[in-house]
Amino acid sequence: MGWEAYVHPEGNIYYGNPQTRVVSDTDPRQNGVLAAFNAAMETVRNQLSDASKSGNIEVFLIPTDMSTTSPELVIEYYVVDYDHRSIFWVEDVEIVKDLFGSARIDSMEHLRKSRISTIKTGII
Repeated sequence: MGWEAYVHPEGNIYYGNPQTRVVSDTDPRQNGVLAAFNAAMETVRNQLSDASKSGNIEVFLIPTDMSTTSPELVIEYYVVDYDHRSIFWVEDVEIVKDLFGSARIDSMEHLRKSRISTIKTGII
């Protein structure tokens, strides 16, 4: 059992791995994506608390193609906790600083995403 394709009720295709509890809109069979997903998940797992690891959680991964500026794939993510009906990240997010500090927030979507790691995988 590994990655499987699913169809969302609205018609979009997404991919999930029931064993690792990872979900993405990006096909992990694309060149370099699976290696980047595995590295990102290892980073997330290493930072999750034991309580979170044993809970009803799922990690959503969003690869960002950086090939126009460099041959790197950046993985953005968030963790969904179904028992508490919430999302969270493994590192602190300082919303007040981000909103009023030097960091630029383009949208609420930008605020919800957090970069986890930069992994050189070549151009996808």
